[in-house]
Amino acid sequence: MTGGLPPLRALRHPQPVLEHLPLPWRRGCGSGPLEGRFAPDAALFHDGGAAAEIRLEARADGLELSARRFGGSYVSLAIDLPAEMAADLGPAHNLRLRLALAAGNTPLPGGGYLRLTIEENGTPWQMTVPLALAAGARVTPLGPGPAAPTPVPGLFRRGWIDLVFTGMAGRGVRIPHLSLCRAPAPHP
Repeated sequence: MTGGLPPLRALRHPQPVLEHLPLPWRRGCGSGPLEGRFAPDAALFHDGGAAAEIRLEARADGLELSARRFGGSYVSLAIDLPAEMAADLGPAHNLRLRLALAAGNTPLPGGGYLRLTIEENGTPWQMTVPLALAAGARVTPLGPGPAAPTPVPGLFRRGWIDLVFTGMAGRGVRIPHLSLCRAPAPHP
């Protein structure tokens, strides 16, 4: 036999696959512009200053993000991981982001990446993966992989992902779908 068997405790208590559809895609968030923390599990950040015109708009087919008069370098859509997904997230998990992008009334942003942050008692750990900016649906693995900190029982742990777009001046993107899936990592 060439591979090892999973530990017996893993067979007795398999970890469930957790799915999460953030609130703006689950129930919508009204129409019109959205800023700052616009839902209990989502927020918008940018470095364009007060004069920047960043617009995140709820639409029937998801969210639309656009930037005008923007001299900054990034616009970030932050999505909190639910407590049950973040509490024990560590090297033994496989976190994936299911994402659909579409061109809005302007060209797609110049670049993008996903950043996963795990924070335990105020100490953050981060990893970043590039995001292919093309219209259509995709699944992007986020790890966290063997470099992630192992959860310490009894310590408060939270996590979030940042969907970061660069080169946003005069550009925009529609996000019809975004969901997170956390599963146990496959055994070698």
